[in-house]
Amino acid sequence: MSEQKVKSNAPWILGIIGLALAVPNFVCSVMCSEAAKQFGTEADKAHFSESNVAIGIVLTLVLFLLSFFGKAKISLITGFMMLVGSLYMIYLNITQLQILGLSEGVVFLFAAIFSMTNVKKAK
Repeated sequence: MSEQKVKSNAPWILGIIGLALAVPNFVCSVMCSEAAKQFGTEADKAHFSESNVAIGIVLTLVLFLLSFFGKAKISLITGFMMLVGSLYMIYLNITQLQILGLSEGVVFLFAAIFSMTNVKKAK
């Protein structure tokens, strides 16, 4: 019997899970940003700025869209781009102390790994 190359669906499934985890993270980020504006010091205002929230939203949408290319012929390039983006997302969420965002970054990191190693052989 000949061996057939089958690509996994894991990257785009994990991309959907990452997007679902992003919704509560964005709600928390916006609430923290607004609370820091009203009640926080200048350091709090800089730490929870709206630009960090916007970067997180754009980064999540880009990683979500890239996860659908994890099954294409360019899955190695897509996986590398997702790897860089998810590591940056993890860094941002560690510095902002957001646990939900950290789990979202880890899910996108797994999607990147599955995208880069997306060729398995079926017998």
